Amino acid sequence: MWHMLGFLLGLLVLCCPTTANAEQTVLDSAQSPQPYRIAIIGAGAAGSSTAYHIRKFAQHDVPINITIFEAENHIGGRTTTINALNDPRYPVELGASIFVEINQILYNATREFGLSATSREDEGTGSAYDLGVWDGANFVFTLSNDDERSGLKGTLDGWWNIAKIIWRYGLSAFRLQSIRNSVIGRFLRMYDDAFPFQDLGEVLREVDLLPVTGQTGPELLKAAGVGERFSREVIQASSRVNYAQNLADFHGLETMVCMSTEGGMSVDGGNWRIFDRMVKEAEAGIHLGAKVHRVETLPNGKSTISYNKSNAHQIDESGFDVVVLAAPYNSSWLTLSPSPSWKPGKVDYVSLHVTLFTSPFRPDPAFFGLKSDQDHLVPDTILTTLPPDTDPDSLGRGVHGVGPTTFWSLSTLRTINPTTDTYIPPSVLSGHIPAENLISPTNNNLTSPIWPRRAPNDKQYVYKIFSPAPLTAEYLIDLFGWCTHPSLPELLRRDDCTTTTNHHNTSKHHSISTIPHALLPWHHEKQWNSYPYMTPRTDFECFDIYSCKNYTAPNATDSGHDKAAATAWKGKLYYTSPMEAFISAMEASALSGRNIARLIVDRLEGRN
Repeated sequence: MWHMLGFLLGLLVLCCPTTANAEQTVLDSAQSPQPYRIAIIGAGAAGSSTAYHIRKFAQHDVPINITIFEAENHIGGRTTTINALNDPRYPVELGASIFVEINQILYNATREFGLSATSREDEGTGSAYDLGVWDGANFVFTLSNDDERSGLKGTLDGWWNIAKIIWRYGLSAFRLQSIRNSVIGRFLRMYDDAFPFQDLGEVLREVDLLPVTGQTGPELLKAAGVGERFSREVIQASSRVNYAQNLADFHGLETMVCMSTEGGMSVDGGNWRIFDRMVKEAEAGIHLGAKVHRVETLPNGKSTISYNKSNAHQIDESGFDVVVLAAPYNSSWLTLSPSPSWKPGKVDYVSLHVTLFTSPFRPDPAFFGLKSDQDHLVPDTILTTLPPDTDPDSLGRGVHGVGPTTFWSLSTLRTINPTTDTYIPPSVLSGHIPAENLISPTNNNLTSPIWPRRAPNDKQYVYKIFSPAPLTAEYLIDLFGWCTHPSLPELLRRDDCTTTTNHHNTSKHHSISTIPHALLPWHHEKQWNSYPYMTPRTDFECFDIYSCKNYTAPNATDSGHDKAAATAWKGKLYYTSPMEAFISAMEASALSGRNIARLIVDRLEGRN
């Protein structure tokens, strides 16, 4: 009996801890802080940078849990690659393509992550020029393929070192360089002595950039003594390729950013790899394909994210201490609850059409007003500008604003030889890009009758065209001079290609998919809401949506809670996109994320 009683007492001890043990359990629980939960909506440059820098800045004992919600099925936002010919040997940028050495966050990240940067150096096309600026009638400026000082191929990198600049434009290049160095120097203060900043407008006043954002590019350039011809032929070519906007529409700061191209580079395999690594280094959980449609914040400071994934039923994830909206508010279809007294305003974004394609042919010189035997004078990269005496204000934006060139830029990205190329990008080797096989599934039999400007063997050129509207089959047929090519179907064949400077298509508009494989083996089209119209401004929106300038947080009237609880919303919902109206670039978005990360960590650790 005593043995049985002892056995039962033993079970009681095992099953039910003593009061002392229970008290110790409660004490241990109280001493183990709950994770500080952060939700980030968007995994582009801003969202990825926010996550990465939160992890980098945090020194507090409280564990931090980061969750990212991304509507697309990839990390990187507008930095994304696709594979030419559907072949993983040939990743090409579909979005943001280049960053420069002064982009401290991106440049330092590539070094920290061991990502190799690349320039476009491969088998030549036979052109005498790496780059040319075309105004719809003439090439007004060119850079030679033989000039080693021209910097990153296909850009204006290093333009001021070329003697013919002085001959054609006088001292304008040096005057631009002087004002540009001054302006960029002021901007770089935002990384250090002015960092972090609660209010974008205030920090721009502190570093003396509001006068630069408050005037147009032409106004800033004229005051600096930069000539109109140089502004139109060189600087405007940069504004059009980088932002699909004419210089008259630009504020002065973005004008200086356009001409800061020294040390241009891109990551081998795609710039998205920077942000992919940032997410991994942040040890963040990520929901891809998750479309967030509601953020509800309670007076106790906790937020709930409601989203849909793969057309499934609504999913609610609760208990977040901070939410960061790292995507444009006006295109996110997002409901905020409670509704703040200030909301981000509507932003007009440029509708940019990107057409990537391969072809064994080079463009027809006649399209550019050259003679038929001047193939070698068609540059590998063609930037565009407006003709002299054209009033850009009378043109408007988009299709009208592009003027007689009808496209913003045309770039020969690289040459490829699908049957012999053996190079495999590091992104494939590291598993970032699925490498089902290294042989293109596309039929590369491109045999066709002898035709001008056709490359030998299976050699192809990879092209990218930025335009304000989708390209048509008729347009590409004009561009390459294929009007009478025997492989064309009857509906596309014409007696002769357009030889005037007006290359707008005729009434017949066919998809470029109707062009035969022998002429166009592969193509991909994408429309981006790419960047805001960068008009002059001195008023900028807020990072903290519930604590913005003179606006107030939700009060008893609109939230149904006590006024004493109104401060609960401060520092609970941050917004990265105000930076885009200041500078629209990968680096600026990354800086916005870095700044918000610092604000969040400082608030958590009691420094603000």
